[in-house]
Amino acid sequence: GLYSDIDNWPMDIFTEEKIPSNVSAFFFHDAYNRPTQHFMALEPNHPMLDMSMKIIIQNILNMERVSSPKVVFVTGPNALKWGYFTFLSSKCCNGILTTAKVFENDVVLEGFLGKTVLKARGLDDYVVGKLFFNDIVPYNATLNVTRQQRITMDSGVKHWQAEVKKQAKSETTPNESCKDYLQGLSSGKISESEKFS
Repeated sequence: GLYSDIDNWPMDIFTEEKIPSNVSAFFFHDAYNRPTQHFMALEPNHPMLDMSMKIIIQNILNMERVSSPKVVFVTGPNALKWGYFTFLSSKCCNGILTTAKVFENDVVLEGFLGKTVLKARGLDDYVVGKLFFNDIVPYNATLNVTRQQRITMDSGVKHWQAEVKKQAKSETTPNESCKDYLQGLSSGKISESEKFS
């Protein structure tokens, strides 16, 4: 399947030929040379995503303060990066594993279960984020807003950074480790009114 953030816009140059048929997973690279989290194409049940999810679960359980998650590292692009690394580390590169080799671009690499991945250059040529988001569009009969404002108003979805800042200022946000918080929930020490929301 293919995953893309809702604010991505595929350019006309992006055709099915861009993703080779001999790879089981395809990514572009982001500014830090990680596989893109906001655009990816993988065959169903790909082991790289399974490994990434296990890393994310461990990251969440090991959080020292649930009130201030480092989202990029806990569930975001860095977690996917380490899932990618783990996937390739079992079989990649003729037994000579280096971070530089694993994170090469435009090279088909073989990983766990013989599955192949490609991390390609050229993201900005093929997928553009937030294209047309500053265009003025009608919200109702009397109000015009930018397309980005309209999406936020209609969906109620806020950017994760805004939510983290809001939660950090909240007096009801727990300031404890994830494991302690979950233990409190299961033991009844944390009541319904105290639940993290």
